[in-house]
Amino acid sequence: PSLGPLNPNSDLLKTKRVGKISDYTLSSRPKPSVPEPEPPSNPAPEPPTDPVDPVEPVDPVDPLDPVDPVTPGKPVPGVDKPVAYLKLDEQKGKIAKDSSVNGLNNRGALINTAEWLEQGAKNGAVTLDGKGSGIRLRNSKDINQGIHKQRTVSLWFKADKTAPADKQQVIYEEGGGVRGLNIYLEGDHLCVGGWNRSAQQSNWDGTWLKTDNKLSANQWYHVALVLDGGSSVTGGALKGYLNGQEFGEGEGSQLWSHTGGIGLGTTNRGTRFHNRTVGGGSSLTGAIDEVMIFNDALNGNEIEALATT
Repeated sequence: PSLGPLNPNSDLLKTKRVGKISDYTLSSRPKPSVPEPEPPSNPAPEPPTDPVDPVEPVDPVDPLDPVDPVTPGKPVPGVDKPVAYLKLDEQKGKIAKDSSVNGLNNRGALINTAEWLEQGAKNGAVTLDGKGSGIRLRNSKDINQGIHKQRTVSLWFKADKTAPADKQQVIYEEGGGVRGLNIYLEGDHLCVGGWNRSAQQSNWDGTWLKTDNKLSANQWYHVALVLDGGSSVTGGALKGYLNGQEFGEGEGSQLWSHTGGIGLGTTNRGTRFHNRTVGGGSSLTGAIDEVMIFNDALNGNEIEALATT
């Protein structure tokens, strides 16, 4: 039977491993000087400019997009360095603004039938229908286009329904088949994973951590994935947290630069689960809120602050 909301101190939080332009001269003749007209004594006022349509969709992967000003969110004590912070409180439009002050405007775009939800875990959120709706983030040096030894992904989620035991629902993913990270549900269990399978790099075959306890539908949970690795595989590099409490750790390494996209609530090109790789789909039926990405390995106290503040 499914359990209700988890007690952070519950002894049910267990883990098991499930797999490894030039100047041009138009004429040489001098041009006659023309006196400039005197300005009118009472110039007519300029017409007002058209306002920018806040709901106009913007290509989230175009690196030439102008950078929007950001509004920092309320800081969590000791946790002040996210490179991406999607509060998901907009309630209109298709752009999920990045409220971090340390990143390169890592905003996201709502795709397909993803919609704003008035009440999430904290203020607004985004609701997803499990049919390919989600949020896509542009490729970024902050996240996937660079070598990162440390990474923390923190967010809130809820599932409207749990899937069969052998089916996955993606909550977060970056990368693809060779290297990447992900957070997903498998049935009514929570999983976090990481891999960097290039033999010219760390040859990290992959680690996936899974809770033994069952999660309930229509219940908000906080999840965090923490990676703290180097150029070779070491023990304890990957950790998973549920509601502020660590539920497992396993071996891992840093991630080398990778493409393949960044997706929330659905795959963005593809990902790797413990038992298979997918090119798309495996979408979440539910909602996501308060997404934060750090290039730091937060400690247990910081994760607990994110889950309880």
